Amino acid sequence: MSLSAPAREIPKGESPKAVDARRFPRRPICLLGRYTLGSATEYPCQTINLSAGGAALFAPVQGQPGDSIILYIDRIGDLEGQILRVSRCGFVLEFSSLLASARIQRFLDALV
Repeated sequence: MSLSAPAREIPKGESPKAVDARRFPRRPICLLGRYTLGSATEYPCQTINLSAGGAALFAPVQGQPGDSIILYIDRIGDLEGQILRVSRCGFVLEFSSLLASARIQRFLDALV
């Protein structure tokens, strides 16, 4: 019995990196905001991209993967999530609420 996941078929002419397995399409968008990482200190941030499932942020202070975050994005409002990974310039987070995901999706749909 094999415990490995079945291989995903990659369309001809595409490299494995070109296949994006995200649940929600992401949109490059620049929105200003602020966030807290488990303390009362707020830090400024800017979105790199946004989807109904999460966001990539330029952020001066990074937490650790798994840390809870409260994010406020201008024109959208308060969102709660969890850090998935960090980078030199910020981090990526996943939203923890279906209501937040629906609110972001409505916002993104209105931009079209």
